[in-house]
Amino acid sequence: MRYHIENSDGILKNLLENRNVKQFIPDYKWQLISKDPDDNKFVDCAITSNADYIVTNDKHFNILKEIPFPKVNIITIQEFIKMFWDSPYKVYEKVNGKKAPDANIAKRNSSIENAWSYLYTLNEDLSN
Repeated sequence: MRYHIENSDGILKNLLENRNVKQFIPDYKWQLISKDPDDNKFVDCAITSNADYIVTNDKHFNILKEIPFPKVNIITIQEFIKMFWDSPYKVYEKVNGKKAPDANIAKRNSSIENAWSYLYTLNEDLSN
């Protein structure tokens, strides 16, 4: 899916204004993926930001599983969805920066409901 530059600018602006989003600018190019060098920008950003994972189904990233340093964890979209389905409290904690007080409050939290809705839609799309 391609976006027009006007839409891309708006999406980027909204992301950067979100309190849960931080901007990182890599200061080193690791060049760990040789089969598709354009993918390296995502790896460099993940390393710079100390990301837990890169979520992708792109097979070019599988080489990262064999590289011991710098360690970059790769999970598939399906693994990502399963991780969130299996542990909604961890989602609440990541989004809100604090432990979920109880199931009812976590369930009512709009950001959690949006995440569930998005993950359900994504899962349906991937299943078709």
